[in-house]
Amino acid sequence: MRIVEVLKAGCSPGGRRIPPAVVIAVFLALIPAPVPAAVQQALLQVQEGGAALLRGNYAKALSHYNEALNTTGLPESRRATVLNDRGVAKWRLARRKEAIEDFNNAVELYPEYAAAYNNRGNVLLELGHLEVAIEDFDRAITLSPNYAAAFNNRANAHLTAGQPEKAIADFRKAILLLPTNPVPYNGRGKAQSALDRNFGALRDFSKAIALNSKYVTAHSNRALIYSRMEDYSKALQDFTVALGGNTENAELYLESAKVYAERKDYRTAFKHYSKAIELDPDNAKIFGSRAELYEKLRDFERALADVSHALMLDPDFAEAHATRAAIHRALDDSQNALADANKALELDPRILKAYEVRALVNEAAGNNAAAEKDYRAMLKRDRLSKAAQEGIERLTGVPPETDLEQVGEPLDNWVIRKLPGGKYAATNERYRKLRVPLEMYGPGTPQLLEWSRLTRQYNGIGMLRYYAGKSAAHNDARTEYIAVVDLYGNKIATIEPFKWGSKTADWNWKDGFVEVTDPDGVGNTTRLRRPQPRVAPTEEVTGWWWGGGSDDSLGQSDRSRSARDNRSNKQHRRRERSRGLFDFLFR
Repeated sequence: MRIVEVLKAGCSPGGRRIPPAVVIAVFLALIPAPVPAAVQQALLQVQEGGAALLRGNYAKALSHYNEALNTTGLPESRRATVLNDRGVAKWRLARRKEAIEDFNNAVELYPEYAAAYNNRGNVLLELGHLEVAIEDFDRAITLSPNYAAAFNNRANAHLTAGQPEKAIADFRKAILLLPTNPVPYNGRGKAQSALDRNFGALRDFSKAIALNSKYVTAHSNRALIYSRMEDYSKALQDFTVALGGNTENAELYLESAKVYAERKDYRTAFKHYSKAIELDPDNAKIFGSRAELYEKLRDFERALADVSHALMLDPDFAEAHATRAAIHRALDDSQNALADANKALELDPRILKAYEVRALVNEAAGNNAAAEKDYRAMLKRDRLSKAAQEGIERLTGVPPETDLEQVGEPLDNWVIRKLPGGKYAATNERYRKLRVPLEMYGPGTPQLLEWSRLTRQYNGIGMLRYYAGKSAAHNDARTEYIAVVDLYGNKIATIEPFKWGSKTADWNWKDGFVEVTDPDGVGNTTRLRRPQPRVAPTEEVTGWWWGGGSDDSLGQSDRSRSARDNRSNKQHRRRERSRGLFDFLFR
């Protein structure tokens, strides 16, 4: 029986009569005490402060919160929330130490206040105190296990700390809690990018943009991935959107200038370099990058001026030393070329350009042993370096051994090669222009599982399924991915998930597009090459969508109608056999 029912009945739950005085006392206790006028005014100030905070008027919000906190009589829990909100306003005003003081006072008054720990963690993260920031995010998540913002912010801390795998696990949790918020997708894309998972990063950035087409940061991040993949047309499309929403970002102008230079639109490239310098005149990277373009165009006077200015701004800029070394060599200044090359390698022994300059200078001076040593150092770091291969062959008369290490067993002429930096790619002698990157999503060595070329509308499209490691973000589940390959265009259309443990992605094909929804429910759509009339190189394939056979003849124009009819009958019989991945993906 509820208390109101008990009071109406005038008796206790056991049936005993309640004295009238007790009934009156209980009713009086249930009547809320009047709120003092000063406290009412303070609560109005809090409401005004919250409204100003949402509008981005942080100074006005701070003024309202100060008025509220000057009032006596506010309950401690309420005072804690006001301190937290004032701390946010101070953080937005870059008054970080004062903000931390407010968050400290908030958690002292209300130790179970998850938001205060989360907000303090954000400020500590900005100040570079990663460990204590992560501790605050941990505390917030412990107090509120479904606190999506805390997962997202802890992921950012892990990413800043150089722990992208941990970041991905936290971003995934934030995505599962807030599937329509673009921010954690963008964050996970950055973590994927840090692990050189270009297609994984594209998938996340594209999802963020699909959720918010005006998300400037996601556009700029996706542009950087497209640029890395040398898809400069798409990179410029994203840079254009990003610059339209952020015209004061020097970094965007710098990166877009590099892309315009790659497309040989030098006039626009220099225009963007100039704008970047206007916005950030003390940024050595901008001058160093423009110097490289001047060097490429053999305008050595301007190149030397820019790179020297870059080194004045940052004397330890290793890439700039390498660029100046190349310029000195082009100007027949061997002594300064060697000095800058040596300095560049002292600062960063990974810079191939410095090795090359030093090797060329020594080779010209007849110091062949030193030159060969530098060429071999280049080849050790990049087995595909043409400059190193040609240099060694010039000096020794014998081309160097450049075959990349083979990993695992071949599959239908596909072979896995181990690349520098612990990366892997699949190659096939029948498709010499193709190199399929095998992006790994956890520890382990890739393994080729199945290959096939598609037919009919998708003739010329191939699918290479491979084992991609055990993913920490998915409780160490075994992962399998599929690289969708355009055999006519000699390019990789996309790399998409197929399996995470026992969970399988959903693949749908329609009108030249493929849409893949991963086991978490996140979808990605890729436009494939439209069917072409010409013929892909013929090959025998396993035909794993029909359980056996060959499709090397499909789409060829020199087959007779009777042969096509014959094939149609055979295909019908094959469909009666075991059904494979093609049937599964095309359901």
